Amino acid sequence: MSALVLALVLGCSQAPPAALPPPLHHAATSSGRMVRLGAVQGFVARPLAAGTGRSGTLLLVDALGAASQAAATALAEQGGVALAVAPPVDEAQARVYLAGMPDVATVTVRCLRATCPGAAR
Repeated sequence: MSALVLALVLGCSQAPPAALPPPLHHAATSSGRMVRLGAVQGFVARPLAAGTGRSGTLLLVDALGAASQAAATALAEQGGVALAVAPPVDEAQARVYLAGMPDVATVTVRCLRATCPGAAR
């Protein structure tokens, strides 16, 4: 009996366990996919969590590659919806597509191209 009491006392008097290290893998907070509707083709990224009133960002890029997808995903991880489009997609049509998403409240344009139309940079 005393061994059992001793085990309980020693078991209860131990220091709390050490905190776990940060995870090795990044927990996904957004998703992205290629989309096409009429003349608009691009990469859209959005947060996984449901929401409304999000900011939408239209990314004008030279090509739909890993860099443009990473830029769109980074914006989605901050809580917005991003649509990356490359030429020859019309900027006005892409803006209408993004604005038409039910969770997007506002749309801004950000140009990541080597040469940007107007003052969209």
